Amino acid sequence: MELRKFIATTIREYLNENKYYDEDDEEYYDLIIIDLSKLLLSKRSLLGVLDDFNNNKKSHSKHKPLNVWASDDGTYFLTDGYHRVFEYLLFNDIKQNAIIIGEGYSDYYAEPKGDNIFKVYPNMKFNGLENIIDIDMLESLK
Repeated sequence: MELRKFIATTIREYLNENKYYDEDDEEYYDLIIIDLSKLLLSKRSLLGVLDDFNNNKKSHSKHKPLNVWASDDGTYFLTDGYHRVFEYLLFNDIKQNAIIIGEGYSDYYAEPKGDNIFKVYPNMKFNGLENIIDIDMLESLK
């Protein structure tokens, strides 16, 4: 990002503390704090991130909030940010900034269902990742 654009975005965010300016959409979104244990997450997506981590492909957008969709039943599911979520779970940082990019029914984003739902367990060392990934492998990623 060029310096002028970075400074302009930083000033906008400072003046709008509870807002996030998305440069791609050229739109402001309300920032919320979300507890990852309250978020519907996909096991398959998290396992896909593990493959990326093993190939040294980590998140390049740590400064961005997570993108979530608000379902009709009041739950949220992740639409963008699985690499960041994987790192947050790995390092026990489960309260994160998020923006709600849509609500209600979505025919574009797939809500995790059934045995593909990953459950976060904040009382476990890796917040439940050890239920789907070998603990020795998780230790090696830290």
